[in-house]
Amino acid sequence: MTTRDERRKALVLQFQAVAADRLSKLSRAWMEVERRRGGPQLEELFRELHTLKGEAKVVGYAAAAAWLHELETVLVDARERKFPPERAVSEALLGVVDAVGDQFSRPPDPNDLGPPAVAQVLERAADALLRWGPVAPAAEAPGHTPAAVAAPPPPQVTPGAFVRVTREKVEGLSELTDELLVLRGETNHAIPEMRSAAARLEAAVQELAPLLGPSAAWLAGAARSLAQQISDHEETLYRAGLAVDAMDAAVREIRFVQASTLLDAYPRYVREMAVAGGKMVQLELEGESVEADRRVLEHLREPLLHVVRNAVDHGIETHGDRVRAGKAPAGVLRLAVAQQGGRLTVEANDDGRGIDPQRIKMRAVELGMITEVQSRAMGAPEALELVFAAGFSMRRTADETSGRGIGMDVVKRRVEQIGGRVELESRPGLGTRVRLTAPLSVSVTRALLLEQGSETYAVPAASVDAVRRVTTPELEAVPGGRVLRHGDALLPVRWLWQEVRGAQGSPEICVVLRSGQDRVALLADAAKREADLIVRPIEAPLGSVPLVAGAALMGSGRLVLLLEPAEMVRGAEVRGPGQGLPESRKLQILVVEDSVIFQATLSDLLRSRGHRVALASNGMEGLERAVSVRPDVVITDIEMPRMNGLELIRALRAKEELQKVPVITLSALKSREVRAQAIEAGADHFLTKADLDEEYLLDLVRSLTA
Repeated sequence: MTTRDERRKALVLQFQAVAADRLSKLSRAWMEVERRRGGPQLEELFRELHTLKGEAKVVGYAAAAAWLHELETVLVDARERKFPPERAVSEALLGVVDAVGDQFSRPPDPNDLGPPAVAQVLERAADALLRWGPVAPAAEAPGHTPAAVAAPPPPQVTPGAFVRVTREKVEGLSELTDELLVLRGETNHAIPEMRSAAARLEAAVQELAPLLGPSAAWLAGAARSLAQQISDHEETLYRAGLAVDAMDAAVREIRFVQASTLLDAYPRYVREMAVAGGKMVQLELEGESVEADRRVLEHLREPLLHVVRNAVDHGIETHGDRVRAGKAPAGVLRLAVAQQGGRLTVEANDDGRGIDPQRIKMRAVELGMITEVQSRAMGAPEALELVFAAGFSMRRTADETSGRGIGMDVVKRRVEQIGGRVELESRPGLGTRVRLTAPLSVSVTRALLLEQGSETYAVPAASVDAVRRVTTPELEAVPGGRVLRHGDALLPVRWLWQEVRGAQGSPEICVVLRSGQDRVALLADAAKREADLIVRPIEAPLGSVPLVAGAALMGSGRLVLLLEPAEMVRGAEVRGPGQGLPESRKLQILVVEDSVIFQATLSDLLRSRGHRVALASNGMEGLERAVSVRPDVVITDIEMPRMNGLELIRALRAKEELQKVPVITLSALKSREVRAQAIEAGADHFLTKADLDEEYLLDLVRSLTA
């Protein structure tokens, strides 16, 4: 290939990328122009259209340039007639946009004349405008000659400025980076264990020196050498970790795209749905420049489509109904994308009729999903959750968009598959808000590792509400199974060994899993730590098991199955009645904290609610106070002199009279490793000082002692 051919190919590739953005802007600008019969978007519409026409001609898309020229003529005619409400004009613009976009997806070909239908829609639009009568020519100033419109210069491409890389290569690079991140995490976890083993070896050699004789000195030297090598490798691994982080950041920049790739299709889609339903809908978009992993946005595409479809089809009323209700004739649907707390949120707000919980319950009874008795006992929040049930639909007859019972259940399932959640709020007569929350990236899943017998399983950390110790007497027998009292609710209990058909073991740990508004208590032998996992799909026969979301290979070579919290919750046979418990009694709370400021803050907060507070300034003092005052709850820092918080927790768990006392760690350290170490040591909950919410802390104390 000659240098000229290479430049030509680079020019076409750049044009194709730019043209996709221009076509999107054209469609969106037209939606505004059509709605306002003109408006500020008109200038942008003609500018984009004229520029795209010139670029297409320069690059070699002759047919597309001709269509765009004819479309420009139609729109100029429509502008001079003040944009009469002719649907043929809109069909012409959208038809040309589709045909041009299709042609731009292929290399330029002078013989590619495109479909004849394009010329037909343009002709229909021109004929429709003629029916509105001739346009009076505008008077021109004497001696005035209209300035010729200069053709835009062809795009300039610097050789080597762009490199064409396939999506598969980017995904491959991303997966390799993810593997390095996971291996780094596994190595970081192994180093402290190796250091501890070397220290124990050196201590054992010293203790056995009289028996080892002359070999003792050699063994002691070997132990010290081993400890030094571990320390040297730790420094090397630290530097390698920095390089991996830098590589991850670079790959993230490649993989992250703007949310406009998710939202750009909706102006046209909403318009067409509204026209088909005889409605007027004004779409507002926000947060198009927010960036997220392309795979996350693609995963949210189908759920958001269902949400928007429901808003236009079910939520927003017809023109007449809105006027009778005292609303503006046009309904408003607002789609907003944002980053909040390291997660991506996509909200759909409409000002339609809202959701009536009573109608939801009546329809659910008709469909046989609940009984009349259950309907009467069900509150409004529980009723709203019914819309996420498979097969639920308010439509009694199906059409092209609704009524098949496939919709919001897909939304919930798809969002939860990537560790997200769906929230629904609605006020009858005022509107509905649906909020989708998802991680910014799905390449690595943060998971809590659970032990059952000799096997290790994992659950997504984002679905874990709490981890606590549990004993058999705490489980209450009810018709249909057992429940566990947790906070103000009774949670259905599931045993991990039963779910995975494994060894029964002796469950000591309860993991409270959440899916939407529902929770379940999962009992396992032990909770190990949190870890980053690269989860892969599983083929049959395990791939057909709903409980298994995927599998991950640990750095040690062990295969770990990732369990699906949503299926765990759905399969729970016993549902807590949700009856509240009375306010907890005044508690004896032990605060172990070496910061005088935090001691004063916590003690004032707890005493203001009537609790008794004992104070300690380090772990050793805290252990002595715990033995003497027998606290109901211990709140402890981690980094403290004499005995740190982790050592204190282990010491409390070693004493029979204190091993069941709930422990909340409150630390300035925010690392995942410290959190995992606290849970492994026996802490019931881990909080950070920087994110401390006083009301949340009080609620947590109440729930742990209920």
